[in-house]
Amino acid sequence: MGTVRDTDRLEDEFRAGRLLRPSVDTLNVVDLGNAIASAAGASGRPLTRGAETIAGMIGPDRHLVFVAADGFGAVLLESLAPDSFLRRHAAATLHTVFPSTTASAFASMATGEWPNRHAAVGWYTYVPQIDAVTTIIPFVRSADGSPLADLGLAVDEAFPIPSLLADIDMPSLSLLPAAMEYGTFSAYLSGGTPARGYSSFAEAIEIIATRLRKASQPTFTYLYVPDVDFAGHEWGFSDPRTLAAAAAVEQALESLAAAVAGRARVVMTADHGGLDTVGDRVHLITASDPLVRLLKHEPSGDSRAVYFHVQEGKDAEFQAVFRDRFGDRFLLMTIDEAEEMELFGPGYLTSETRRRLGSLVAVSLGADVFLYGWPTQSTEDEIHVGQHSGLTPAEMLVPMIVI
Repeated sequence: MGTVRDTDRLEDEFRAGRLLRPSVDTLNVVDLGNAIASAAGASGRPLTRGAETIAGMIGPDRHLVFVAADGFGAVLLESLAPDSFLRRHAAATLHTVFPSTTASAFASMATGEWPNRHAAVGWYTYVPQIDAVTTIIPFVRSADGSPLADLGLAVDEAFPIPSLLADIDMPSLSLLPAAMEYGTFSAYLSGGTPARGYSSFAEAIEIIATRLRKASQPTFTYLYVPDVDFAGHEWGFSDPRTLAAAAAVEQALESLAAAVAGRARVVMTADHGGLDTVGDRVHLITASDPLVRLLKHEPSGDSRAVYFHVQEGKDAEFQAVFRDRFGDRFLLMTIDEAEEMELFGPGYLTSETRRRLGSLVAVSLGADVFLYGWPTQSTEDEIHVGQHSGLTPAEMLVPMIVI
């Protein structure tokens, strides 16, 4: 089974609809990020046709509230009753980016760029400036949990494309769960604009309603909601408790719409959906694995989108070993092939993105996940029931709600 055949197999998966190709030709979260920024007053950035379409769906309004419900894929929207509040206000189904994971998707919405440009390519991101795999959202070195700032890594080195929120004209406020208020990634996404923590949906809604009542000029408010993603990881994205978390988000959005009483446009979307995985679909390897011994450092990326920096002269051996063990569950491509297929976005990879991706990328054919056993984490911490980052419709499709 050669590398060319793996690219052909991926094309077959795209044609059959079992996997979804990231594309500028379908409405996507990159378009949404640019449309939101434009609606909030960011100027000087030309909009794609998709972004113009989404901007038309949003329309003009005095105030704009953007709600990001982490993990709330289109499948979860469909789990709600046909006459439910969110389904009545569904404006479109969007494609997220690859990998379909929080760091990549939120960076795309914040910057209006694809992962091939902004270089946030996974939960575990190799950063060449410190020659280490990082856990990019907590902003630590994966091997030992050392803060990246202590290792000399600046935020603009980790995230080389700035957030569009820094350029909007409207007064901006980011509302985050209290535990995330001062996080490095959260601060990056907000573009240095003010942020505030909240302890409950009710508190967040009251903050927004009060802000709008007191405002003397148009405002932009960003509300991040992690509950569905937390539930999906712990119990699975099809579990009743995750469906209940989705229903709670719907109730909160309905309450928010009532609280702003037509004074603001409310737009909701998600960064990704999720797909459950158990049993023999979980492939956990450790530092002593023969595959790891062929690498320059640990695997990076995500559970269904894995990157390998292979030692010089070991590519053929690594590919043979990987395909022998995982070839029926994962497709393995060179970074050049992934670039040619535009998996990470249209056009070329920036030099920074290319250095982060390494030699080879493995893409799951479905629910299978490839996990590395970091010494700082237990097996129980690492293996979640619900996972994401792949190309399946369950992971790639997210709703856009306009209220």
